[in-house]
Amino acid sequence: MYEEIIKFLLEDWLKRIPPKDLLERNKSFNVLDLMEKPRKIVSIVGPRRVGKTYFVYQAHSEIRRMGNLSIYFNFEDERLESNRTVLSDFLTVIKQVIKDKKVYLLLDEIQRIEGWSLWLRRVYDSGEYSILITGSTSKIAGETLPKELGGRIISILVLPLRFQEFLKFKREKVYLDLARVSESERAKLIRLLEEYLRFGGLPEVVLAPNYKKLLILQEYYRSVVSRDIASGKIRNIALLDSFLKLILRAKIMSISRIYNALKGAGYRVGKATLSEYLDQSKEAFFIYTVSVHYPSLKAKVQMPKKIYVTDTGYITALVPNADLGRLLENAVYLELLRRHWHDPQIEISYWTDKTSEVDFVIHRGEEAIEAIQVAYDISKPETKEREVRALTKAIKKLGVKKATIVTGFQYGEIRLGETKIEILPYWEWEKREHPKYCIW
Repeated sequence: MYEEIIKFLLEDWLKRIPPKDLLERNKSFNVLDLMEKPRKIVSIVGPRRVGKTYFVYQAHSEIRRMGNLSIYFNFEDERLESNRTVLSDFLTVIKQVIKDKKVYLLLDEIQRIEGWSLWLRRVYDSGEYSILITGSTSKIAGETLPKELGGRIISILVLPLRFQEFLKFKREKVYLDLARVSESERAKLIRLLEEYLRFGGLPEVVLAPNYKKLLILQEYYRSVVSRDIASGKIRNIALLDSFLKLILRAKIMSISRIYNALKGAGYRVGKATLSEYLDQSKEAFFIYTVSVHYPSLKAKVQMPKKIYVTDTGYITALVPNADLGRLLENAVYLELLRRHWHDPQIEISYWTDKTSEVDFVIHRGEEAIEAIQVAYDISKPETKEREVRALTKAIKKLGVKKATIVTGFQYGEIRLGETKIEILPYWEWEKREHPKYCIW
């Protein structure tokens, strides 16, 4: 039924590999080792347009260098239906073209096909193929993974470019270590960091001329809303759009506040529906929420959450007059997510005592191991005093030994007994740690 279309798409893939404009992403792992030692399905997940397919090209090149055969297939192609017959026809075609070679299947957006997880389990159990899957949904990773695939998948997160990768893609030669002493180098870094914060790290946007960046971001947003978040389940796209723009404009949100705002704007909607919208947005890797640090689980669930988006460019595209402080805080969250996503013991929260607030507290189990405050510019004494005061309170309350203020361009150090508060510009803070099991 679908065999001719599948053959055509496979032939088209072979013509386009490898792409001439391939810029390789950084990673701290070997894909083939993850797939083979012991044998696992590798799941590459992350938001739309972040570069997952180009990473598949990168994996294809590694596989080919080993003398093996890789076959890529995009199940989101509009010529294919979500019918499970697509999967059986795909396997039929593969068996026709394979001639005594070890085969790696690189399967993109397979989760949109009916019965995908049972099919994938059967193919994996056959032992005939090594498998890598990619998708823009948490359905193929983590807690929402179908039970039949439990213990068989290793998940890798792809997020927008880090600042260091942004510089590589822009082909900008800068010397981070000179920024402390060289005003010209620091000025260049500040200019580039501001561009990175305002327009984000989605590869196509980074490489586009400035006049096109916002147009591309707005088109990406419409695609994410209709194809990933709504995903055929949400019909009222206008309401979903209003919901997303409201939560992006609110630094701290609760469903009750959003409900009241939408009700005041004339929308008829229930809180359960809005909770579903939020869950779908998180499942599509578009929205992330951070809860307050609080001993009571009930209070923690009920208290307002901080909202972050998968790329700072979306804030610029959707939120009027977004300031650099807001963008920097979002960038810091994404970097923390890169660093800790693979570690189930780590929790990222924020801390407040109603008069002060610390943007991020990192917990390993019950232990608070790090507190991070974000402020783009602390040159005004009252600003610096406010940020230090909040950190000081958190240090005393939580017993944190490591504390940092991440800025846009300033350095410094403050001693508080056994604890040292470092003041670092984003580029210096980011380069001090390389994420594990993350593409960056």
